[in-house]
Amino acid sequence: MPPPWALAVLVAAILIATRVQVYVRVRSNLDIVYWGEAPVLLGLVLLPAPWVVLCGALSIAIVKVVNRSPRQKAVFAVAKDVLTTSAAAGVFLAWGVQPSLYEPPFHFLAIVTAYLAMTAVDDLAYWPVMAVASNSTIRKVAAHNWEVMLVGHAIRLATIVLALAILSYGDLLQLMVVPLLVACIHLWHARNVRTKEERRSWQDLARTTDELNAVDLTQVLHSGVLRSAQIFSADQARIDLTGDCPPRLVQGTADGVTHDGSPAGVAACNHDSDVVTDLVTSEGSVHIGVLRLCFRRRVNLTEFETYKLQTFASALSTAIQNATAYAELERISAENAYAATHDPLTGLANRRQLLERADALFGPHSTAGLAALLLIDLNHFKEVNDTLGHSTGDEVLREVAVRLQAAAEPGDLVARLGGDEFAVLLTGLPSPAIATHRAESLLGALDRSIEVDGMQLTVEASGGIALVAGSGGVTELLRRADVAMYQAKRSGQRTVNYVHSTDTADVGRLVLGGE
Repeated sequence: MPPPWALAVLVAAILIATRVQVYVRVRSNLDIVYWGEAPVLLGLVLLPAPWVVLCGALSIAIVKVVNRSPRQKAVFAVAKDVLTTSAAAGVFLAWGVQPSLYEPPFHFLAIVTAYLAMTAVDDLAYWPVMAVASNSTIRKVAAHNWEVMLVGHAIRLATIVLALAILSYGDLLQLMVVPLLVACIHLWHARNVRTKEERRSWQDLARTTDELNAVDLTQVLHSGVLRSAQIFSADQARIDLTGDCPPRLVQGTADGVTHDGSPAGVAACNHDSDVVTDLVTSEGSVHIGVLRLCFRRRVNLTEFETYKLQTFASALSTAIQNATAYAELERISAENAYAATHDPLTGLANRRQLLERADALFGPHSTAGLAALLLIDLNHFKEVNDTLGHSTGDEVLREVAVRLQAAAEPGDLVARLGGDEFAVLLTGLPSPAIATHRAESLLGALDRSIEVDGMQLTVEASGGIALVAGSGGVTELLRRADVAMYQAKRSGQRTVNYVHSTDTADVGRLVLGGE
């Protein structure tokens, strides 16, 4: 059995090495880089392998108990340490290295091979666990910061080789330099790892800010959830828009959005471990909502991560504000465009839309084929307004609009020109006779009485049909339909087709009358 003081020194050395660590947080877990290999390899050169394995397991167990780590994590850490130490001990045994407390051997290849074995076993045990914890893949975990980790392994291996060489060939005074060297190298390595992480984080934040520069609010919210979960290594991210009516919740992970809609019925995160940031406007006067980062266990953000979160929240708030403003402008623009082309009373197309559609169909380059314009005027409608009032008249007009729209064929355009005058643009006619048939069908939809305020009103209408086959001016088309419509009124017929021979319009007579 080795001297107790030697075992105590080894346990103390391993305890100190486990405290000299570089922390890289991955979600609620910590990716830890430490110097645990150094005292283990030194111990395998000085003491029998079983005692080194025992001291290593005891040291890790003490650390986990002091840190009050969960039992599952503690057992895994102790088991992993036993595996890595046993792997190094097996390499020393294969090379025939015999440990000696007073005359420690120095075998360069055995040391290098043992270190590589420890690293390989440690990574093979660590990568799958971290992949599950971070909801990632083993390949991504292995590739994370690989160049920094490789440099760190090279530095630690060189330091261990130097320490063992001094231990074998030098004196105790020279060995005292090794802890100082380890401390300097550790500080440099820790700074290097953190600098790289910060640089990568700022690059991710810059790319995310560009991605948030969108005009679609849904795209902004989805990008905000995905990128916040990725950048801050959160298990889940949520954006609560409290300013919306109704409120809106977008929730997801680094892999995708899992919910977008009402917050009702959505399970809440563990509020004890959440990191919450308010989303406010650039002036700070309006509260937009809340960005919530959810972790399975409590995490403490570093000062850099806190500043980065504030920067991200500010960019997200601005993007949400801009997208909301753009959506409001689009809504107003759409309302104005709709109002410019639709009748406010009936919701049908107005004269402007009818003329634009007819102009497109009957222009010189149109290939629409045979089409027609049906002009409809309600008979004796003025009596309804005079007797029952304009509100009742408006109800009648709305019902007429509904019936004409329902009776129209797909592709036809029903419009209200004003007052009690309607028009239907009939398209895709196989023959002129079909125009008359479809006009009769449209006017027949008005035969049934209309009930208004408990009264049954009968609506009669007259229609004029003007045919155009591939060419002709829109204004002339509308005039011809108007002529035919008034001929129908005078003759008492339901519909009349425009015939040039019966057109009594005479521009010369009109000018002469003016003179």
